[in-house]
This record gives sequence, C-alpha cells and structure tokens, in this order.
Amino acid sequence: MESSLIHHIIIVLLLLWFISSLNRSHGIFYFLALIYLYLVHERYVMRLKRKLQRGSKLIREGFYLILNLCGGEDMAYMCGTDCISKDFGSNHTLVLGKV
Repeated sequence: MESSLIHHIIIVLLLLWFISSLNRSHGIFYFLALIYLYLVHERYVMRLKRKLQRGSKLIREGFYLILNLCGGEDMAYMCGTDCISKDFGSNHTLVLGKV
C-alpha cells in the first residue's frame, strides 16, 4: 500500500509529539522533520511529473493512431463539417453537413 503525503505528515507530527512528551524536544528534531517532509514532497512531485508525461505520451500515441486509421484524410472532411468565412470581422463559421 502506497502512503500519501498526509500519512507522512501525521507520522512526523506523532513522532514530534512523542519526543516532546518525553521532554526531549530540541530544534534539531524539528529541522530533521522539515528536511524529511521536503524530501518526501520532492519524491511525490517527481512521481506526478512522470505520470503526467506518460499520460501525455499515451494521448499523443492515440492521436497518431487515429490519424493513421483515417488514412491521413482531413478530419473536417470525414466528419462532414466545413469552415467557411462568414465575413471579414469573424474568423470562422462552422457549418455542419457538407454541401
């Protein structure tokens, strides 16, 4: 089971509370706890970046797969849509159904 960042924070707080209840609290314990939580946070950020990169890679591969399945045809042509200019003031108007 993978522990979340909240689990690490709770464990650190419980350890600091336990040390404090023994009247052994010292600044070095708080500093070490801060360093530990920072390192755990960095690990989670790195994992999230890798997961997002894998997701974007899967999306790109799916997009290329769809393009290959279509045989390189224009998507607007295949869907029966076309973009024609309405007037000079607007960019495009989407017209459903090819005439």
